[in-house]
Amino acid sequence: LSNRDALAKLPEGSVGREYLAFMTREGITAEGLVEASDEVYAEMIGEDLIRYTMRTREMHDLWHVITGYGRDKLGEVCVVAFSYAQTKSLGFGEIDLMGARVLSKEFPGNRIGRAVWQEYRTGRKAAWFPAQDWEALMAQPLDTVRQQLNIGAPDKYLNAAQVIASTRPAAVPAE
Repeated sequence: LSNRDALAKLPEGSVGREYLAFMTREGITAEGLVEASDEVYAEMIGEDLIRYTMRTREMHDLWHVITGYGRDKLGEVCVVAFSYAQTKSLGFGEIDLMGARVLSKEFPGNRIGRAVWQEYRTGRKAAWFPAQDWEALMAQPLDTVRQQLNIGAPDKYLNAAQVIASTRPAAVPAE
C-alpha cells in the first residue's frame, strides 16, 4: 500500500489505482496510519494477533475505497460500522455509536443512523475482508472487486451531501 510507483503501474480503474488516487486526493499516506497507532501494538502478545491487527489497521483507507465512503466524519463513522461488522471489535462498535450520536446531534434530520445502519449491514453481508488476498485484488477493476465482495452502493451516505460537505477534512499534500 505504500509503494506508490507499483500502484501507479496498475491498470486504470483497478483497486490499486483507485486507492492511489484516494490517497493522493486526500493528502494521506499508508505510513501515516502506522505512525498514528504503532504504540498500541507494543503490548500485544502473539505474532498472529499482531499481524492480523496491523494488517487490518493498514487496510483502513483501502476499505474506504472499496466501500465508497469518503474521509468526512460520516464516511469515517460508516467505515467504522463496516469494520465493526467485519471484525466484531467492541472498540469499533463503541467509536461507531459515539460518532453516530454526535453527528446526529450536529446534523439533525439527516438520517445519520440510516447511513450507519446500512454500512453495518453491508459489513455483515460482505465477504470477510481480513481474509482477502488484497495483493492479488489490487490489479482487478474496482467495480468487479466490489461485486465479488458483495459491496453495494452507499446510497444512504451519499444522500447526506450536506453532512459530507460540512465535515470533509481539508486535504494536506502527502509527503
